Amino acid sequence: MNFSGPAKKLTHGSGKESLLLTFRPGNIESFVLQNQIQSLEVVTWNLLAPPYDRRSKNRSESETWKERVKKQTRLLSSLTVKPDVIFLQEFWHANSDYREIWENFCRKRGYSMFIGKRTGRKPDAACTLLKESKLKVKAVDLYSYNDWGNRVCLVIQGLGLASGKHVPITLLNTHMTFPHRNAHDPIMRIHQGRKLVEIIYEYQTKSRVIVLAGDLNGCIGDKAVSQIFSKDTNMKPHNDRTDWVSHRDHNGKLIGCDFIAQSGCTIEKKYVHW
Repeated sequence: MNFSGPAKKLTHGSGKESLLLTFRPGNIESFVLQNQIQSLEVVTWNLLAPPYDRRSKNRSESETWKERVKKQTRLLSSLTVKPDVIFLQEFWHANSDYREIWENFCRKRGYSMFIGKRTGRKPDAACTLLKESKLKVKAVDLYSYNDWGNRVCLVIQGLGLASGKHVPITLLNTHMTFPHRNAHDPIMRIHQGRKLVEIIYEYQTKSRVIVLAGDLNGCIGDKAVSQIFSKDTNMKPHNDRTDWVSHRDHNGKLIGCDFIAQSGCTIEKKYVHW
């Protein structure tokens, strides 16, 4: 496969089934900007979709994933920081019971939920939860990296209110391919990084502030990741070191690969919860 082309916008879906899903806990017309946007509290988390959880083979799979997702929602509810935006990866959109648990979480806490399904009929998605009292959504787009990794980038354009003026803010949520040791994944990842940079450039012409979050499956020194945080993009990650850990991959390796990055604003505080 030739990876050299651009990312492909999938906003209007593919075939008969839409690749974008939206859940809002009320009438869309009732959402008004209520707060000055001095700051945005942001969380990112790769949830590990139950179909990919290799640890569940020797346990009751149904009970295991339900217990785990309820624990995840309880953990988010217990954070000392109450996030305005929650970026989720490996969100199991294909299971209605799973979605219902998250919809109930959003309903109780005032989040709108936007789901960008992966291509190739994959059961997981990039999912962004946000409070529209803080950020008014104007447009939602979904991009495919257009390769056999079936990875996507979910883009939400919104308006925040600062000093009485509307400030355009764009949120990007993505999960890049894992760097398997084969002949094609490392090359494909480099092109995914390049395509993500092209998406960033496109929205930097439309928004003063860009926030990118997600699991890039590589540390700051990785070839695919380093181009995203080059001087040309002006995207500054929350951590530019290599001696930190955000999760353990399926090979058991500890790695710092879950990033929050920005251009047009500053990252003031960082929190780590275990």
